Formats: sequence, structure tokens, C-alpha cells
Amino acid sequence: MGCLFEWRCRDCGAGESFLCGGGFSDFNPPDVVEQAKRGDLGSAMKVLLGNGIPDGWTVLRENSYYECPSCGEAVLGTSLKVDDGGNGWLEYHVVPEECPSCGESLQAGECMPPMSEEDLSARCEGFASAGCPKCGSKNVSVIRGSWD
Repeated sequence: MGCLFEWRCRDCGAGESFLCGGGFSDFNPPDVVEQAKRGDLGSAMKVLLGNGIPDGWTVLRENSYYECPSCGEAVLGTSLKVDDGGNGWLEYHVVPEECPSCGESLQAGECMPPMSEEDLSARCEGFASAGCPKCGSKNVSVIRGSWD
């Protein structure tokens, strides 16, 4: 099941869209092994998946979002859920190295938890209530949806 949260300014077109959950995702995506081999998913995933997804294991990739502590921008990351064949899911978050808006490092310091669906919904509702951060218009709409 996946869900969408979006806010959009009807006057200037500014907005954000957040696709969450496993909807439209493939199990055992073929490129995840190549990303693991290159180290794009971090050292733990390089060891765990760099030689391929073991027989009987399942990997699911989902979007995760992180709030930049410097500028407040929502930054897209990745969440990998790995099932080793019956012991439950291990969830591993791949936090981007830096914020694309301000360049702030997102790797340094404290552990950075992903934003929850409630956080993303509240972010969208906040812009609808306060107005567009780009042009100040109060003509901001919020869209929510879900799918299998």
C-alpha cells in the first residue's frame, strides 16, 4: 500500500509531492545489487547485498524523506526493507549526503530519522494554512491519496 501527500500553490505553482509506502514498488529491484556493490546504499548494505540478494530473501525499496535541519527542505532518501526469509523485516535508511537546496551535510552529527507520514501530512497542511512559502498566496491546495 502506498500513499501520496502533496501541497500545491494555485497561483505560482510551487509545491511538493511525497510518495510513501510500498505501492508501485517491485520486490528485489535489480538495480539495488549494483547500488550496494558501488556503496551507494552505505557500507552495511554493501556487505549484506553487494554479492546479490540471497535465495529466499526479499528486498523492498521505498521513499523516505528527511527534513534538513538548516533550511527545513524535505529531502528524498531511500528506505530498504529486507526479509531474510522468515525472521521479519530489517529496515535500513539511506540518508542523502547533503541537502540539494542549501548544501548542508545530512550525514554529520546525530542520527537523522525519516519524516513520518504524519509529519508529511502536517507539512502540507501547514503550507495550506500559512500560505505559499514562495509567493505568500493563501491559494494552496492539499491532496492526499492511497493505492495498492
